[in-house]
Amino acid sequence: FAIIESELGDGIEERLPPGSMALAAGEEDGRFRLIPDIAGLDRGTRVLILVPLVPFRRGADAAFVPLRDSYITRYAAAPASGS
Repeated sequence: FAIIESELGDGIEERLPPGSMALAAGEEDGRFRLIPDIAGLDRGTRVLILVPLVPFRRGADAAFVPLRDSYITRYAAAPASGS
């Protein structure tokens, strides 16, 4: 399993593989609170989600391409200035 952080409303809900579970939601003060699921959370709420990695081991990583691409786009490090 892996734990990812994402914002609701960016389409992550539709791209999660079967077996994924919401763990926690971000609070305005920066902390997280444990949650049973994402129902009722506002768009833009930061969530921690437990994602199974078994599909990677089965050669089904195509199911994770949208997740990987979303993560890379959002969190890729920008080149250092002057490099």
